[in-house]
Amino acid sequence: MELTFKAATLSFILWLKFEIFGSISTLSQPTPWPKVNPTQYWFSTSCGAYFTEIHLVWYSYSDTLGTFIKILPLNIAVLITDVSLAFAIMGEGCRRSRQNTLVLMYR
Repeated sequence: MELTFKAATLSFILWLKFEIFGSISTLSQPTPWPKVNPTQYWFSTSCGAYFTEIHLVWYSYSDTLGTFIKILPLNIAVLITDVSLAFAIMGEGCRRSRQNTLVLMYR
């Protein structure tokens, strides 16, 4: 799994890499991009069967599109925690002020 974030969120990236994904990440610092005056930082984790299992639950192959698409599993309520919902909103969400709604934009 590879994660990339804006440079302004470096403290969050460090927390995510070393606290949340520490058991499947290296001890090296996140990689800046570009190296001089970085605008982003990224890191990756090790691979494992766990990610294959997650992929089978959260993605479905679309013959029409010729690619995998993200889906919400029917048992979403037991799979998602408050923290994981917050991450989903931060990464894929937007607020529609006219309707006063939150939308998760999965592509």
